[in-house]
Amino acid sequence: MEPMTVYDVVNPGQARKLVHHHLGNRMMVIAEYSGQEVQEGLGQETCEKAIEEARAHLIGNLYVLVRRLRRFNYQREARKIGGIIDLLIFGDVTSVTVQDAIKAKHAELDPSTAVFSAVVQQLSEQHGH
Repeated sequence: MEPMTVYDVVNPGQARKLVHHHLGNRMMVIAEYSGQEVQEGLGQETCEKAIEEARAHLIGNLYVLVRRLRRFNYQREARKIGGIIDLLIFGDVTSVTVQDAIKAKHAELDPSTAVFSAVVQQLSEQHGH
């Protein structure tokens, strides 16, 4: 079986797996580059660029999932992912409050997100967020 991409999604189960994958990877990058020690070591500009690239990739991939779900008439799931996109666009993704809101929206979409939440929480605690 070939790897699933956001362009291949035809049902909510596939979308949930990819939301989990992309959120886990990109939010980990955001958490890592948000840390004070990393910023001091690499420089604030480098870290801000990495955070914005991760954020942009995440927004783009989730947007494609929303469009694919709408195409196959899964409006409810598309709206839930849209809520995550709104937080990514309008919130400070380095903020614990926004990260917690993203986790909550993710849990609404996919209740099996406990592992994701634990990893993000651990990274946040390691970096003093």
